[in-house]
Amino acid sequence: MSKSVNNPHDKFVRETFSDPERARAFLEEFLPPALLKHLDMPSVKVLKESYMDNALVEYFSDLVLQINLKEAKGEKVDVALLFEHKSSPDKHVLIQVGFYIFAHWLKLVRQKKNLKLIIPLIYYQGKKKWEVPGLVKLFEDYPEELLKFVPRLQHLFISLNEISDQQIAALRNSLLAAAMGAQKLPFNPKTLVEDFIRILRLFPLGPTDKNFLEGLVVYTIETTNLSEKNIEEAIKDMPQTIKKSVMTAYESLIEKGRKENQVQMILALYDDGIAIPQLAKAAKISEVEVLKILRENGRVE
Repeated sequence: MSKSVNNPHDKFVRETFSDPERARAFLEEFLPPALLKHLDMPSVKVLKESYMDNALVEYFSDLVLQINLKEAKGEKVDVALLFEHKSSPDKHVLIQVGFYIFAHWLKLVRQKKNLKLIIPLIYYQGKKKWEVPGLVKLFEDYPEELLKFVPRLQHLFISLNEISDQQIAALRNSLLAAAMGAQKLPFNPKTLVEDFIRILRLFPLGPTDKNFLEGLVVYTIETTNLSEKNIEEAIKDMPQTIKKSVMTAYESLIEKGRKENQVQMILALYDDGIAIPQLAKAAKISEVEVLKILRENGRVE
C-alpha cells in the first residue's frame, strides 16, 4: 500500500501542483461548484512545512493546500491532494485516505489544537477506467446488518483519462495545461510526437519557467518512448528558448544515464576483485572519485 515519492510521476505531479497559481487554476476548473462557492480561492496556499508524522510519509506525497472559508474568516479548509499514479486501480485507496485523515486529527488533538476539515482529493493518472468503490465494498462477505459499522468516507475523484485534450488546452494556466497534457502522453503512443509538439507550444514564446519546462521534458522522456530523433523533430520549428531548454534537459538525462552506468560498472568490477587504480583507469576518472563512489554505495568505509 505504500507509494514511492521518488518515481517520475509523483515527482512531476508534486512539482505541477506545488505552484499556488497552477493549483488554484486546477481546483477552479475541476472542483464541484457546490464546494467552490464556499472556498476563497485567492487564498490558496501550498503548505511547505511538514504536514504529516514520519509514519505517514511512505503513504503520501505530503502535498497539502490550505484554503480559507468564505463564511468564516480565519478558519481553514485543508484540501489534501492524494495523487494516485498506479497503472491499475487500488481498491485500498480509501483506507490510505482514512489513515491520513485520522492520523492528522490525532496529531492535532495531542497538540491541543483545533481540528481542521480535510477534503481528500484523489487524482488518478492511470489509463484504465476506474471508479473508487466505497469502503463497504471491501466487506461484501459480511451480513447487511453489520455493514453499518463500516465508515462512510467522502472524497473527490478526478480521473485524468476522462478529461479531454480540449478541456486541458483551454485551462487558464498554460503551464498547468502543459503539465496535465504531459501526464496524458503515455495514453497515446501513436501520436506521441504530435502531442509533445502541442504541449511545447503551450509555453510562452518569451520568458518562461525554464526549470519547469526542463522538468516537463525530463518527465516526458522518462515516462514515454520519445527518442532523440522524435525530440529533434518536435523542436525543429520551436523558438530558440524552447529548443535550448528541451536539449538541456535531454543532455542532462544522457549524462545522468552515463554516470549511472559508470557507477554500476565500477561496483561490478570492484566486486570481482579489480583494484582501485585499475577501476579509475577503466572509468577514466580519478582514484578519489572511485573511492567516493565505493563509499556512497557501501563498498568501503
